[in-house]
Amino acid sequence: MDALPGTWFSITATDWQVKTRLDGAAAVLRSGTFAPPLALAAWHSVRLVVRGSRVVASVDGVLAASFNNEISNAPRNGFAAIGAVAFGARPLFGSLTINATSSACSGVPREGHLLKQQPCALGLPKAQSFDFVAQGGGVGQLVAVFNESLCVACNRSSDPVYRYQNTRAGFIALCNASDPRQLFQVEASATVGPYSAGPVQGPDGLTLNIFGSSDSDNIDIAFYPWQGSSNAHWVQQDPYGFYNPFFGTCLTACDDVQ
Repeated sequence: MDALPGTWFSITATDWQVKTRLDGAAAVLRSGTFAPPLALAAWHSVRLVVRGSRVVASVDGVLAASFNNEISNAPRNGFAAIGAVAFGARPLFGSLTINATSSACSGVPREGHLLKQQPCALGLPKAQSFDFVAQGGGVGQLVAVFNESLCVACNRSSDPVYRYQNTRAGFIALCNASDPRQLFQVEASATVGPYSAGPVQGPDGLTLNIFGSSDSDNIDIAFYPWQGSSNAHWVQQDPYGFYNPFFGTCLTACDDVQ
């Protein structure tokens, strides 16, 4: 399988790898271990999402990896396959789904979608509907209203597609209340200029920001250090959704089309 073009997710009972082919050989993009090991003779849910350069992999609802594949000549040919290479192993596969549809910024949030700013639509469409669900201690998750298994998450490390240091992408992941990248604190609103708004505090002291200072459609929403600027203030709308009153736009889940 290592000779095939594309991006693939390889797992054993004890470890996992996300790989691609580079110069005719396999290149490991991300790797990790399972603790405890995956149970044998049991069903497991394995997901791999590739949208443009964005790669998201999860096992049994737990996020394993989320990153931008920065290998410029990595193949992206749309080929999909599933298989097993262990000698003597005869695994069973069920509920296999291969989905190549694109929902842009108007459909239901999907795992792997990035966060963008878009003009708020009347009635808040599914891509703009997020609720803060408290987990205790003042923190909680930003949950997609129309699919409560999906949550907003902050990338683990700085994202090289952004020019500012310590900037991390915001994206949609499978909800996991024990993942610190999905735990946020919606600060009490304070009057800022003509508006009553406050920051959404994320991991490592980073806050939810409209990237840069433009109010153009499809500008990324990312996490970077709090600077008190207008692009980092949010109002939680009734009944759901997060609105930036200075830019007049809403937090939106969009395909990562590059």
